[in-house]
Amino acid sequence: GSEKRENIRWFISFARNWAKTHPSDLSAFLRWVDMYIQTGKGGTSDTQQSENAIAIMTMHTSKGLEFPVVFVTGLTTKFNKQDKIKRLMLDTQLGIGMYANHGFGYNHSTLNIAAIRNKIDESLASEEMRLLYVAFTRSKNLLVLSGSYSRSFSAATLAKITACTGRRPHPAMLRSATTPMHWVLAAFSGHPALADQFSYGKEDKNIPQCISINLSADGSTPQQEETQQTVEKVTVAADMDRITANIGYVYPHLARTQLPIKMSVSEIAKSTPVTLAKPDFIREGKATAAEKGTAMHRFAQHADILLARTNLENEINRLEKEGKIDPQLLNIPAIEKFIFSDVANMIINSEKVYTEKDFLVPYSAARALGDMQYSEDEVMVQGVMDCVLQNGDEITIIDYKTDFIYNIDQLVKRYRRQLELYRHGAKQLFDTDKVKCILYSFHLDEYIEF
Repeated sequence: GSEKRENIRWFISFARNWAKTHPSDLSAFLRWVDMYIQTGKGGTSDTQQSENAIAIMTMHTSKGLEFPVVFVTGLTTKFNKQDKIKRLMLDTQLGIGMYANHGFGYNHSTLNIAAIRNKIDESLASEEMRLLYVAFTRSKNLLVLSGSYSRSFSAATLAKITACTGRRPHPAMLRSATTPMHWVLAAFSGHPALADQFSYGKEDKNIPQCISINLSADGSTPQQEETQQTVEKVTVAADMDRITANIGYVYPHLARTQLPIKMSVSEIAKSTPVTLAKPDFIREGKATAAEKGTAMHRFAQHADILLARTNLENEINRLEKEGKIDPQLLNIPAIEKFIFSDVANMIINSEKVYTEKDFLVPYSAARALGDMQYSEDEVMVQGVMDCVLQNGDEITIIDYKTDFIYNIDQLVKRYRRQLELYRHGAKQLFDTDKVKCILYSFHLDEYIEF
């Protein structure tokens, strides 16, 4: 009957509107038809129950529909720009954008970050404008735009809007807008009502547009000499001593601004840090002494000494399967001596054994840097001890060395300061003064205690 005819007319009207807004999107239209066939919705009885009805919907769902009166609200709601505040940004064309770290927790933007942010602004502005176009073109007779005045309308923002004065807004202004209302006001900025509302001053027609001033050679006006007034000369005394003192001021603690917050044991002891072994695919020829030394340290760190005494080959294979060591870098004869050494017995018989024990403790800056101007300052010292044995309140630090030497005293001379720093860290870490240090040489199969 009449309802069916009305439904057909509504469907034809809807299809025409869809064709206007989606000229080449037939598949989307067919999906829409399928959806409403399945759900049983979409007729005039569902969407247009009465000419006096109010339909509330999002901008997306209003595509293809028309209404006599349309209210577009919330135009002062800020755009979602969360993608711009990420610490790491990715773009298929511009690549990776990251912040540059200048130490002390200070980061600053880079060119890539700025470029990706600018692209995000452009993409966001384009998408939001497409949505606004859809919303603004749904009305047949009357379009009402509304929003609330908020802090986003600062003096600087209003100045940018007023500067448009009816002209096409600059792209930079469009990208920097934080709400849709900024665009709306910029579009209507040439309208007298808005010009009066947002101008910072109104023109006074009584002010002359040109003022002529004639001055004589001595700087006076000949016709009005009788009206001149004598202006008392005021002398302002400057406190030159204070000005000079302020200009020449030097911060009394300037040296402290150069003081590092944290230092490693190797930096203070000036010892050569252990380097990690190179991957197989970049290793050239024979392994370096540093790589072999690292492999020996890792064996001592991860090996079960009792199992190694029973079957060394099986223990090495186990560590290799776990990815802990490379057997080709190990000095097997030196390991055989180590697992049966007095140092190994100490490890086996200890109550608690810590391997690769790290610490971060305060230390005298004057002693660390060798400069007495820092006598009242401290730095944080960070280090890692190869092995720490704990028996009650007694602590023993074991440091393994693979240096090629002729006698054990050479190690003491070379690494004493490093071990003293370890001792300092262990005292604070375990809250005890009973700390002794042992240097073990894989090359000599000897150790020294101090």
